[in-house]
Amino acid sequence: MIAVTLFPGDSVVALVLLGVILGVLGGKMAGGIRMGFFLVATAVAFIATPHLAKVKQVADLDLGSLFTFKNVLWQFLMPQIIVFAVLVFLVVLVAEAFHKKIVLHYKYKGDDRYFESWEYMNAITGLALGVAAALVYLMALFTLIHPPGYLLVQVYPDSRTLLAEPRTDQFARRVFYDMNSLGLDKTTAWFSAASPRFYEAADTVGYIYNNGVRTNQVDAARFRNRVFAYPGLSGLIRNKSIQALRDDTNMQLRIMLGSQTNFSRLLGHPELKSLIKTAQLSGSTSTNEVLQTLRTLDFKDYHRFLREGQSGIYNSANANMPALVGMWQMDIANTHEQFRRKYPRGREPVYHALLNFLHKCSYMNQSVKGQLVREYDWTLNFYREGNADNGQVVVIGRYLPNLPLFDRITGGAITGPGGDAHLFKEPSLLPRRQQLATGQWKTMADKTKFVVDLKALPPYDRLVHAGTIQIIFTPAGSNKLQAEFPSCNSEVFIFERYQY
Repeated sequence: MIAVTLFPGDSVVALVLLGVILGVLGGKMAGGIRMGFFLVATAVAFIATPHLAKVKQVADLDLGSLFTFKNVLWQFLMPQIIVFAVLVFLVVLVAEAFHKKIVLHYKYKGDDRYFESWEYMNAITGLALGVAAALVYLMALFTLIHPPGYLLVQVYPDSRTLLAEPRTDQFARRVFYDMNSLGLDKTTAWFSAASPRFYEAADTVGYIYNNGVRTNQVDAARFRNRVFAYPGLSGLIRNKSIQALRDDTNMQLRIMLGSQTNFSRLLGHPELKSLIKTAQLSGSTSTNEVLQTLRTLDFKDYHRFLREGQSGIYNSANANMPALVGMWQMDIANTHEQFRRKYPRGREPVYHALLNFLHKCSYMNQSVKGQLVREYDWTLNFYREGNADNGQVVVIGRYLPNLPLFDRITGGAITGPGGDAHLFKEPSLLPRRQQLATGQWKTMADKTKFVVDLKALPPYDRLVHAGTIQIIFTPAGSNKLQAEFPSCNSEVFIFERYQY
């Protein structure tokens, strides 16, 4: 679509002029009585539509599929628009019977001059009410365009994909820009049914969309981690569609974000389309875990987390939040020191074998398009269930402790003077990073420790007793977490807040 701009706000001015002209012509043709009934029907529809659109039988109808909108978000508006149009039509249809009686009344009440005078007044009134109706519907149109237009401004596509963008999206963005130029956007935002949370969510979506375009692979990998690592997204992490989106093998979505494709095409991605479809068919009281998470998500804090990698809610300084909630990576230096203290007579088959192993299981260095990308490997993700002092934990990486790292040995030349010693045996790592275990954490009675019962996933479920591992976590200073594994000779690993 070729857009010609004459001056800032020209599309809004053109729509207003066209609307007023149609209102004048329609009012003159319909007359004051019909236009009065039409305005009454409009008022009734405005009041009743929000309630009728929420009725389950109406909300469950897939009305959006009757239209060929490529942007599936437009389909959210279709039930309300169709219900509104049907209500207006029905009220006008009923009022037409009264209109006929009113015309007959004035036609036979007096002589022809009396009826002609009444017709003249009816036409003049029709002109005025036609203009009024045009202004009402223009304001309704601008109010309807404001929320999607605001979102589409945040996700402005690359010039290469802009021409392939649906015309409805281009129109909404253009009108929003022009409303903003004329200062009309503040008025339409006030009338809009969209809540402030919608605009916060739109800002967040726009930030993710625009920061998906990063040529530096290190920054790109870190940002992708931030998108899914926010502790407030625990309900989303368990969803299969979300897991498919965050999967590193999902190159299709990564390429689409990297090329900054138009938003409608992005929403056509199978997993995203499935999520939106579920949200569209779910009511306001739905128990869908994704919807419940989005309803309670603090978008301002999530936006801050995306920018800075730090949350104002999920951190150790927040006294109202359990200390372990969030994402953690291994603190190699302090973990190594813990092992040195526990095994003062520990032996290693090669120099710094333990330290090298801690490095290997902590992060991976890989070359992506000629750039060295450092990806943290072994991470712990703690999520809180509502306001309770418990929640879910997810362990991701290539290593899960199932045996002590040091075996006790007695006698022999390796122990040296003094008898017993411990020998480090390096465990094998999985070939790729994956989800290793899930479980529930809960606060212990003294409120200073947390216990986790992990359910190991393949292949570790065959290597640990009954497929479960117990870990006792203790806060160990500012943004530090001590993890003790009782089944592994009570060996201790130190974790720190994830560094984005």
